[in-house]
Amino acid sequence: MTEAALFDAAPYIVAPPVPETAAAKLSQGRRRTLRQAEAIARGGHPLALVFPSIRVHPDADGRNATRDNAGERPLRCGTCRFRTPIGGHARDYQKCKWPNPDAYLYSELPRVSASAATDIRSWWPACIDHQLGEAP
Repeated sequence: MTEAALFDAAPYIVAPPVPETAAAKLSQGRRRTLRQAEAIARGGHPLALVFPSIRVHPDADGRNATRDNAGERPLRCGTCRFRTPIGGHARDYQKCKWPNPDAYLYSELPRVSASAATDIRSWWPACIDHQLGEAP
């Protein structure tokens, strides 16, 4: 074998990096917010992304729920007695404490996890288990 045959290979070419798409640049929290907004636009409840059995209350007008018109319809998560702050180390996080508003442990609450995925926004459409109560 000659020297020319040893080094007679195609040149090594590095492909340029693929540009990141706009979706890849979004943070995890922003992507979750977009998924929740899509669920509301379809007429579903945002918590149904985590707990599929949750449905929107028939009087909540779920498809038209936005932050801008949160006060127009009374049946929003913000008016429910089960929406309660659960203490974190630096702040409180609003969670749905259905069916036991006095529960303390996450294991006692079927709609609560220790993540931002189960945080409740006050302007979200009410679920089927909504009960009017004092706003926090």
